[in-house]
Amino acid sequence: MNGTGTKKCNPQAWGDDCSKSCIHCADECNQVTGSCTKCLSGYKDPVLHCSKECDKFEFGADCIGDCKTKCGMDIDCINRVTGQCPEEQGFAWYLIITLLSVILFAGIVYYVVTKKQSTKNLVLNGSKTLTASKSKLNEKGTMGNQSDDV
Repeated sequence: MNGTGTKKCNPQAWGDDCSKSCIHCADECNQVTGSCTKCLSGYKDPVLHCSKECDKFEFGADCIGDCKTKCGMDIDCINRVTGQCPEEQGFAWYLIITLLSVILFAGIVYYVVTKKQSTKNLVLNGSKTLTASKSKLNEKGTMGNQSDDV
């Protein structure tokens, strides 16, 4: 029985016919009055079976969290249970995009530097080859001129 002469209610209900709810209580509510000792996060007023959601700028168990302190002056939480601040929601995406941008930039820089280095090596090697070829041609030309003179 619930104290009024009727059946015993489940832990989240109260009243003569157990038709009233106290689902936001963190513990069992009083079967007669619906009051409880503590509310779930995001709700307050345990005497009134935690039927009131946290007001603006409040969050957490019994709404004792202060969004202004957590998020900054005049910034309200976007979640009454956790006290999540608006910028926290987008922060993960901001972090991911920033990280990807840095990786992409580093990749481009690496590509440009290695491409310049390989082009420089090609030019140097080509220049050495060209110089060597000119030397050989000059030697043959000099030798050829000497044999023509004879």
